[in-house]
Amino acid sequence: MKTNAWIDYVTGALLILILLLGSYLAPNIYSNFTDNRDMNEAHIVEREAFSFGEPIKLNVEERVQNMMAALSNTTSLQKPVAFSDTGFDSAEFLLGIKEAIGIAISCRLLPDISNYEIERYIVYVEYYNVTDGVSDSSEASFFRIRFSDYKTFDFTLCIDASEFIIYQAEVYCAEVSEYVEQITSDDKEVVEFLNNQFVENAAVYFEAEGYDVLTNILNDETVAMFGYERGEYALYHNVCNYGSLESYGIRWGFVPMVRAMAGQEASKEWDNKKIEEYFRDKYNITVIDEYPTE
Repeated sequence: MKTNAWIDYVTGALLILILLLGSYLAPNIYSNFTDNRDMNEAHIVEREAFSFGEPIKLNVEERVQNMMAALSNTTSLQKPVAFSDTGFDSAEFLLGIKEAIGIAISCRLLPDISNYEIERYIVYVEYYNVTDGVSDSSEASFFRIRFSDYKTFDFTLCIDASEFIIYQAEVYCAEVSEYVEQITSDDKEVVEFLNNQFVENAAVYFEAEGYDVLTNILNDETVAMFGYERGEYALYHNVCNYGSLESYGIRWGFVPMVRAMAGQEASKEWDNKKIEEYFRDKYNITVIDEYPTE
């Protein structure tokens, strides 16, 4: 009896020991087994669906401030990246351009030029990346794009690469010629109305906090200083005749962009004279981030 009891005791102790060892070693043994079995083999498994968050978008006011701040701290732009008319035919890009033109027309910053088939007559597209050299957050980019059939219309735009805000415009066509006749007429009430209309609508379009007209509102050439939280930037509007058509056109845009593009194609707009010198000599006004001295 004692022998049987001892055997039962030893057997029970061994079983308990085996159970304890199994509980401790089994997970490691199984893990090593499965790892060796799946090693060097690709497996497809399902996972929960996910999506990237929407990128942070700046409103027009913030975009204008970032762009002008970067341009103001840039003495000259680097050589742009050029796209040929055959190598750059993005439908989405052209749709954005046409929508931007439509908004500018509705704001009366441009005559109605929506009937021209600009998508068929791309002369060139240039891409400019701008940074003020201080922080990456101020980095901005824009396209300079020209459309022309060399007979009935010639449009050149500088437009934000992501938000399609038009910063510069130079346009020639029959509708623009009619506008030029009005703004250069002897009827000063008409000239004053058109100038006020442009400046007021431009302030809305660019979401300026306020503005001050620096030139005589009765002139066909107007300069206004637009105020923002982080600075003041001049916007010009005048008659021009540098296009391919034998007619006068209208051009407008921010002075910091013209200054930064000096030496590029745009420099011919001012007969190789700096834009600040042009307005200082003609009107005795300062157009660079400050109001004129009385």
